[in-house]
Amino acid sequence: MRFGLVHRIMTDLLAALGVLAVVNTASMTPWTTAFVLVGLGLSLAIPESWQGRPAIRHLSTVAPLLLFAVQGVRLLAGRSVLDIAVEFAAMLQIVRLATRRGAAHDQQIIVLALLHFVAGTVLGGGLSYGLCFFGFLVVAPGALVLSHLRREVEGNYRQGARDRTGLPVDVPRILRSRRVVGKGFLASTCLLSIPIFLFTAALFVLFPRVGLSLLLLNHSRSDRMTGFTDRVDLGDVGVLRNVPIIALRFDVEGLKEPPPAKLTLRMRGTAFDRYDGRAWSRSNNDRQLALQTSEGMDTLKIVRYPDARRGDRKVTIDLEPLDPPVVFLPLRAVAVRIKPQQQGLLNDSLALHTGPEGELRYAGADAHGLHYDVYVATDREQTMQDTLS
Repeated sequence: MRFGLVHRIMTDLLAALGVLAVVNTASMTPWTTAFVLVGLGLSLAIPESWQGRPAIRHLSTVAPLLLFAVQGVRLLAGRSVLDIAVEFAAMLQIVRLATRRGAAHDQQIIVLALLHFVAGTVLGGGLSYGLCFFGFLVVAPGALVLSHLRREVEGNYRQGARDRTGLPVDVPRILRSRRVVGKGFLASTCLLSIPIFLFTAALFVLFPRVGLSLLLLNHSRSDRMTGFTDRVDLGDVGVLRNVPIIALRFDVEGLKEPPPAKLTLRMRGTAFDRYDGRAWSRSNNDRQLALQTSEGMDTLKIVRYPDARRGDRKVTIDLEPLDPPVVFLPLRAVAVRIKPQQQGLLNDSLALHTGPEGELRYAGADAHGLHYDVYVATDREQTMQDTLS
C-alpha cells in the first residue's frame, strides 16, 4: 500500500463525506445540488500529476475569488445568508480538492470537512447525515494521522534534513513507498474511532445537555399556556408568551402597487369537534394519504384544480418547521401545489395527509418546513372551508 495513495484516498473520503452531509441537510436547489455533486466527482477524478500545472495553480487563486463574488451578488439579490455560506463552503471544498498541492492543502481539506459536519449538525440531521457522520468517525482518525505523517515528511525536506545515507529527503520516493503504511497500521488508526465514540457517548450520558430551568430546583411554577396541541384545556389557560419567531412567510400575487402596509390573512390550521364542558379535543384522529411527491404529483385538489379563468389568486407560503406539521390554508382555498425542495439521498419523499375537519398535515423529507402555493377562489365562489368555518 503506497503511502501517498492511501493518504489521498483517506482525505478524499473525508472530504466527500463532509460535502454529502451538507447536501443532505442544507436546503439547496436541485440545480445547486447537482452542480456540487458533479463538481465533487470531477475534483476527485483529477490526477495528482495534473495538480502541479500552471493552469491548476491559477485556478486555485481565481476560483475562490470568483465564487466569493458570485455568492456576494446572490446575497444582495435576497438569498439567505445561511444558504449562501453553506453553498460557498461546499464549493470551496471542491476547488481545494481540484487544486491541492502538499500537506498544507490537505489540512485545509480536513478543516473544511469538519466545518461541513458542524454545519450539517446545525441545519438538522437525519438518517443520511447519521450515515455520513458514522463514516466520518471511522475515516477521520486515519486521515488525521496520515496527514500528520506527510506534513512531517515535507517539513523535513524544507528544513534540509537528510536520510541515513546523507542525501536530502526524497519526498516522492517516500510517498511511493509501500513500507510506511501497512494494513495493520491503517486498521488500528481507523479503530481509534471506537474509543472516541464510546468516550463521546459516555460524556453525553454523564453530562446531558439540559436547560437552565432544570437546574433551578426552587423556581416557581410557571403559568401554563395553551399550545398548538391535540387538546385545548380551557381551565388551564395562562398568559401566552410573545415569541418573536417567524412561523411563516407569505406573498400574495396580484397586489396593487404600492402594496398595503398591513394585510390581514386568516389561515386555518386545525380544528376540534368535541367539547366535554372543559376541554376541546378531536373525536377522530384518523388521517389518509392525499399526495405523495415521489409519484410525480405536486398538486392536491381540495375543491378543484387551479383555474386562472375563474380568477384564482395564488398565495405563496414558506412555512418554517412546526410541531405538529400542519399546513396552513387561507379561507376559500381550492388547491395546494407543493414547491420543489431539497431532500436527502435517503430521506422519505414529501407527503400530504388529510385529517378530520379538513385538516392537512405534511410528513417526510425530515419535515424541514414546507414551501407551497395555495390557490384561493374569489369571494363569489363558496368552498368547503367556508362551510367548515
